[in-house]
Amino acid sequence: MTPQSQLAFLLVVKEDNYDQLCLDLDEIAKDSANNAIFPFSNSKSTHFARWLIMPSKEKDRYYLVFSSNYDGQSRKAHLEEWFETNETGFDRLLSHCEGYDASASKAQKVKFLSKNFKKPAAFYIGTRGHSVQDVERDFKLRNYIRDFLDTKNYSVGQEKQVVQDVRQLVSTSEEFKWAMKKTSYSFAYRLKKTFQKIYDYTLLALFALVFIVGILGIVLVPLFIVFGVKTSLIIALGVLTLWVIYVIVTLRIKETEDGVSHARISLERAEALGKVEDLYLQNQMTHLVAIKAGSFRAATQRIALWGIYVLAKHYFNKGTLGGIPSIHFARWIIVDKRLLFFSNFDASWMNYLGDFIDKASVGLTAAWSSTEGFPKTKFLAFGGATMADRFKRWARNLQIPTQVWYSAYPNYSVENINTNAKIRQGLSANLSSSKACKQWLALL
Repeated sequence: MTPQSQLAFLLVVKEDNYDQLCLDLDEIAKDSANNAIFPFSNSKSTHFARWLIMPSKEKDRYYLVFSSNYDGQSRKAHLEEWFETNETGFDRLLSHCEGYDASASKAQKVKFLSKNFKKPAAFYIGTRGHSVQDVERDFKLRNYIRDFLDTKNYSVGQEKQVVQDVRQLVSTSEEFKWAMKKTSYSFAYRLKKTFQKIYDYTLLALFALVFIVGILGIVLVPLFIVFGVKTSLIIALGVLTLWVIYVIVTLRIKETEDGVSHARISLERAEALGKVEDLYLQNQMTHLVAIKAGSFRAATQRIALWGIYVLAKHYFNKGTLGGIPSIHFARWIIVDKRLLFFSNFDASWMNYLGDFIDKASVGLTAAWSSTEGFPKTKFLAFGGATMADRFKRWARNLQIPTQVWYSAYPNYSVENINTNAKIRQGLSANLSSSKACKQWLALL
């Protein structure tokens, strides 16, 4: 199995180059996979990628943004692959930006872009462990097996025989016998993830414990005083309790005072967004919103996203995020006190937000509750997105066009990819019972 990672960098666009950059991106967008300027399909490890122009906080200034989701963990190796296959395209586009030197060596260019890398505050993978190559090969394998079964006439009760015949078919095929081998992450990667999981969950538990003890302190401090517990313990618990009360009260005061956006998207912007949507089974979204002023809101924003990151990495890692099965990759990045969000998902924008509202409103509200104009929240994670119409207007109004978007497999859903992987994995799994065989055959 293959780990996956992400890349994003932002470069300031030269004032005199903005118009030409727009023209270049428009040309690439006509065929993102195979255009003459920057053919994304040259990279065999990239699942999704995008180019877009993002407004800076400075008036009439812009960033050129590049984002990708790729196989492997090495950002340096990923950039080196891009420069091996698309150096001319990078030079053409990035020469429109400040600080980029097209005459520099590849190593210097990779180093420059690495310095401009933007680390995500939260990152989610819906097709975890499946490389671009896996996705394509698993799809062909599934069709190969189904074509074989269509020629047969098995009866109920022959499930074990069916599985045996399919395994025989695949194991003797020069094209597909690779699928009989068991796959797993490397030992080093699994060990690293185990330690990371222990570390992340320990921090999450300690954070929760601090608040629980702080709240219980409202009752415990008077009891400790009555029963003569050590003064130092009483003071420590009292300070913790006062801090927790301060955080909760401050949060509620700020939530009560929060303004709500009633802005509506202009027809021109709606048309610009619509041009790059619903072209395939999959869709994309780029969203940008300011984080509310003050250090308190900055802290609550980072804490909420960190919680989402931990859960997405260790708990929601089986193809669904809070019960939503349609997200391939999603990422939150904090840039210039603004929250930038990238998503690659199945079906329409309206269905996507509808799923969020119906199935994951708590997480959705926590992710954006500290941003400007978001519908009013309660205790950081409640309310907010449950006001469906207001939330959808807010989300659409702050969405920005993705000038260029690429998917290596634009017509495969998350469910398709994960199901096809389970079919392949079942070929080498222990399917000794009729029930297990039935469950595997049901995937087909």
